[in-house]
Amino acid sequence: MSSESRRVVIVGGVAGGASAAARARRCSEGAEIILLERDGDVSFANCGMPYYIGGEIADRSKLVVASAQLLRTRFRIDVRERSEAVSVDRAARTVRVRRLVDGSEYDLSWDRLILSPGAAAIIPPLPGINSQGVYSLRSLMDMDRIRAAVDAAPGGARRAIVAGAGFIGLEMAEQLVRQGFAVQVV
Repeated sequence: MSSESRRVVIVGGVAGGASAAARARRCSEGAEIILLERDGDVSFANCGMPYYIGGEIADRSKLVVASAQLLRTRFRIDVRERSEAVSVDRAARTVRVRRLVDGSEYDLSWDRLILSPGAAAIIPPLPGINSQGVYSLRSLMDMDRIRAAVDAAPGGARRAIVAGAGFIGLEMAEQLVRQGFAVQVV
């Protein structure tokens, strides 16, 4: 990173954004590094979420790879949780940021911009998709909702359908079976 690259703005945390922020710090001690994360959890091991839901990982904190406070103190990164990048103006070199706690917005200038926003769950427009008991698993908050539902499910009504047969989907199916659910994978 050249000396003219003073402010680095990174959109998104978790694995990509948090790693980019740490790498940017190693490349430039003097850079101002700002990490925007939409959720409250800045860096976590999403591959462990099914195992927490299934009880194999008992301590939720074991999924946190790097807390916002660790990134602030160890790497001197300005971590802005619950801050969503809503647009990028390449000509002006600014990102429009919305604070999710109050809905206010501001423009943030950058010399270098790294986009690592992650993915969103593909939720098909099916009848009943927004019904109680339908979940997606993309964040620790999603994980907490599913874990609460699994823990609250009565013994006789323990059936689940997992839509998606990637690693997380199959691990989720495995963990639900481990918890006594009859599971179908679609």
